[in-house]
Amino acid sequence: MLGSMRVKVGASEMSLTVRRTLGGALEILREERAAAKALPRMPKPVRWEWAKPRLVPLLAGPVIDPEGESLVRVVMDPGITVVFGIDLGAALRLVDEAVASRWESSAEQIRELATSNLERWAAKLEPRIVRTATMSGHQIRLIQDRPGAGGHAGRC
Repeated sequence: MLGSMRVKVGASEMSLTVRRTLGGALEILREERAAAKALPRMPKPVRWEWAKPRLVPLLAGPVIDPEGESLVRVVMDPGITVVFGIDLGAALRLVDEAVASRWESSAEQIRELATSNLERWAAKLEPRIVRTATMSGHQIRLIQDRPGAGGHAGRC
């Protein structure tokens, strides 16, 4: 009896793992579909006037840029590297140096505008979606619209 009980527990654990994996895969598929619908609404090439109200700062992850396609990056207090995206609702397009050059905008100009946009949006947030975390020994606040929320970012 004890042996069958272990099998049941193992099967339950396996079932839970399979459900979580499938749930995660379905969430990725939903996000990919939403991103595919959002991207055609973005003009090509992206104009500065169109992008300005949609710019947002994003925490930079460890990424190796493809040759000749460096992302616009700045280091902000307390020493966190930030990149910038254009918020399309269901997707984010990352801003690279070629796009910033076409816009005739410096990283500092983009940072100021993206930070201002974020402050404006943050003022409208419900407190329950703001999470506190520690990064490199500093407390920061993050916006999370749902547990496990990811996001899709590509280049402009």
